[in-house]
Amino acid sequence: MPAIKITLLKKIYLFTFLMSMSLGSAWAQSVNYADIVTSEEARPRNFEAYLVQLAWMNTPENRAIETEKTIADIEKKAAKWNWTEDIGASMNVNPTSNITTINGTEFFLPGITYGLSVNAGGLLTSGYERKIITEKVKIAEAEVNQQKLKIRALVSKAYQRYLLANEILKSRYEAEEDVSAAYTITKELFKKNRVDVTEYTNASTAYFAAVEQRQMAESDIELSIIDMEELIGVEWNSVQRFEAVYGK
Repeated sequence: MPAIKITLLKKIYLFTFLMSMSLGSAWAQSVNYADIVTSEEARPRNFEAYLVQLAWMNTPENRAIETEKTIADIEKKAAKWNWTEDIGASMNVNPTSNITTINGTEFFLPGITYGLSVNAGGLLTSGYERKIITEKVKIAEAEVNQQKLKIRALVSKAYQRYLLANEILKSRYEAEEDVSAAYTITKELFKKNRVDVTEYTNASTAYFAAVEQRQMAESDIELSIIDMEELIGVEWNSVQRFEAVYGK
């Protein structure tokens, strides 16, 4: 009986392990890096994707990484023909040899020898060199993909901060209007001696605090715009109109 129980437990554990592996593979999703940054020829799916597209196009660091990928691709193509450097051919002409007499007439037939040289060591190692270059191409491609993820994250965070700053500014305006109305009434009542100094001071303090918070919210928007312009490489006013074209 104990042996039967142990065997049954092993089967249960094995079944659980296989199920977790299959579910893990089913849930795993590979990244389509072509969707991370919309190509220049394609239409962005929304305004945020348009900003990511601009940032990718206008960031010099991205151009450098893409150039490294292009160089790696060229080196890979060139490596396919590197084996020709290890094979050489030669031809030698000896003008003093091969004088042939036919019907009493001498004919000069120069001696020609041909040669073929093979660098066996080079041929053996060229395959490894091609594999190394292939791996370099993979590294360059991974760096491009990593940069795409980085740019998308930076732009998305900056744009969300911009949207949040706008929402906060709206609430600051509303709060300022309410406090301003209360302050105006309290000030008029204070002039008529219908409220004391404490009430007037509290209303005044609340009003100017609301003004300060509204100004800070406006400053946050300006700072978020500066961050966006640094990423996308162009002025915010020139791209903001596309928000209505692509939609949020």
